[in-house]
Amino acid sequence: MRFLFCTILIAIFTLAITWWMPWWSLAIVAVLTCFALRPRLPFLAGFIGVFLLWLIVGLIADAPNNHILATRMAGVLPLGGQWWLFLVVSALVGGLVGGFAGWTGAAMADAFRLPRKDAVARRPVS
Repeated sequence: MRFLFCTILIAIFTLAITWWMPWWSLAIVAVLTCFALRPRLPFLAGFIGVFLLWLIVGLIADAPNNHILATRMAGVLPLGGQWWLFLVVSALVGGLVGGFAGWTGAAMADAFRLPRKDAVARRPVS
């Protein structure tokens, strides 16, 4: 449940913050979200959240103009002029950034985690 909640939060906050900040600000969102929530699979939470968001936003922005810009960009890259392949590659790049950022946030949470107060300290046996 925490995984799904974290994935949805990453997608929503990424959509909100990228209206005002550069594209790489999605990494800040994924780091902070996975640091705070500590999902079970942080890489996957960041990857899926950003990948699906970028794919959906790309389709919504590209559909009204009959995919003219995406087709031209796919012609520049070695994608054979396939507009849908360009959108998938773009979403894949965003997903990888989000995934590694989520993984970093979870690793930071593990590194800064304090030991429990009720844990019993083990002494070496002599």
